[in-house]
Amino acid sequence: MTLFSILIVLLLEQARPLAEQRALFAPLVRYAGFLEAQFNDGQFLHGAIAWALGVLPLVIGIIGLQWLFSYWLPLLAIFLNIAVLYATVGFRQFSHYFTDIHLALRMGELTRARQLLAEWRQQSGDRLSSEEVA
Repeated sequence: MTLFSILIVLLLEQARPLAEQRALFAPLVRYAGFLEAQFNDGQFLHGAIAWALGVLPLVIGIIGLQWLFSYWLPLLAIFLNIAVLYATVGFRQFSHYFTDIHLALRMGELTRARQLLAEWRQQSGDRLSSEEVA
């Protein structure tokens, strides 16, 4: 069933990719920023604790739902697999930017490549050389 879920997600992502995952990405960035503000003092242990608090509850919750659905509603377990993979795989969210930047660099349009990179990363790239953009 896992292979079936992966194939469905890859086809679904080709037909309808998530729009840069803004609905998922923005709350996770805020959550990561909160954890960083609370735990970042430069020590590895505090980073490991922040990672555990950030990742483990989500993983444990999804594993619990997967186990529950597999036992009671197997079809719902497949849909959960598909939903989680679709939300996390995201190949196409980066491929468009990558392709456009690559083409701009190949055409010698460094300014355009910088603009695309800045748009993708949401940071200024005005001072980057073509090697740094690549």
